[in-house]
Amino acid sequence: MHLCAAQVPSYAVAQVLGSTLASLTLRVVFGGATAREHFFGTAPSGSDAQAVALEFLISFYLMFVVSGVATDNRAVITTDDTSPSIRPFQFARQS
Repeated sequence: MHLCAAQVPSYAVAQVLGSTLASLTLRVVFGGATAREHFFGTAPSGSDAQAVALEFLISFYLMFVVSGVATDNRAVITTDDTSPSIRPFQFARQS
């Protein structure tokens, strides 16, 4: 599935809205910003801007790879009944 240019803004808004709601849900479940005893992750050592920039970059690379693997035409073959099937992993390209 490829997104056309008209769908990209609504997709981006949906992703941001979903992640914001997930963050707010975690804040409500674990008692707000003052409940540090429930936090089991790591805290960034740099500034907030550095943390956001690095998170964006890493997430971009992750989504780039995932979408590339999911939409690669070489990974899907069609059979006689026109239903797509996944091609098995190949260790070497065959000519």
